[in-house]
Amino acid sequence: MKERWREIETLFHAALEREFGERAAFLDEACAGDEELRRELDSLLSEQERSGSIGYAASDLAAEWVQEHEHLKSGQVIGHFQILSELGKGGMGEVYLG
Repeated sequence: MKERWREIETLFHAALEREFGERAAFLDEACAGDEELRRELDSLLSEQERSGSIGYAASDLAAEWVQEHEHLKSGQVIGHFQILSELGKGGMGEVYLG
């Protein structure tokens, strides 16, 4: 799973480096028919465009939501993410599968 998120992160940043009009062709080639990967990248890029901030990502969206709510619960939706379960928590924060 870590490798998949690393791939998503790498492709996300590579797509951001391209002109807006070149992104679709880049993603078509990079995703090579992997529809799940393409949907995830399209979703992240759409959220980035909506926010108007280059550095804005899923972690930023989750952090904003957590500031407004005490604890996340399975089934809750944050942006376009749904919380599936808590993975762990500690002094620095909580980690959820979404």
